[in-house]
Amino acid sequence: MTLHISKNSNFEKYVSYSIFVITLISFFIGFILRENSAGGGIIDLKHEWHNYNLLKNDNLAFLFGNYEASRFPLFHFLNIKLNPFISSQKDFILSFFIYSFILIFVFYYCLSVVFKNRQKYLLFILLSVLLLSPYFRTSSFWGLQENLAYIFFLASFTLYEINQKNRLIILLLSFLSFYSDQKFILIPMIFFFRYLNRDQIFSRKNI
Repeated sequence: MTLHISKNSNFEKYVSYSIFVITLISFFIGFILRENSAGGGIIDLKHEWHNYNLLKNDNLAFLFGNYEASRFPLFHFLNIKLNPFISSQKDFILSFFIYSFILIFVFYYCLSVVFKNRQKYLLFILLSVLLLSPYFRTSSFWGLQENLAYIFFLASFTLYEINQKNRLIILLLSFLSFYSDQKFILIPMIFFFRYLNRDQIFSRKNI
């Protein structure tokens, strides 16, 4: 009986790792071939590249200029301030592909923290689902802003699982996910109400 379980376990590991490797390879191939599985990547890239150059010349242009997006420009600000190597649209696309590649490792670490007692090879199946998502792939390949929000979202929940006392950092990360993509407004709200002292609404900790 033990031998039978061991064989099944080894087979599941082999299948899980194989699927992950295949999807990871397809992720790089999709980038090289300029895959646009979710649609709209080429059009959205034109807007994002326009916004980047607009804000590079004037940081406040998203308030008064011809800013072509419904999101706060956190992604562009980070690129402008922290990445001096962008001089062309190709550099812009490559920089966000690298960010998205980092997100894979962030996602895995988050899963390993949340699902501590699960077999590690099962987590690679969830990673494969991420790598096959047409929205994640299109955002990764065409320099779109969505994936940055996931990095801050996952980082906030991972830190919460590790040490809930890091309130300021957790709240900061959760708000950064919101500033990256306004659909993530629920994330800082969750942490706000978790940390809220309902017995003493006007206490110093709540402030």
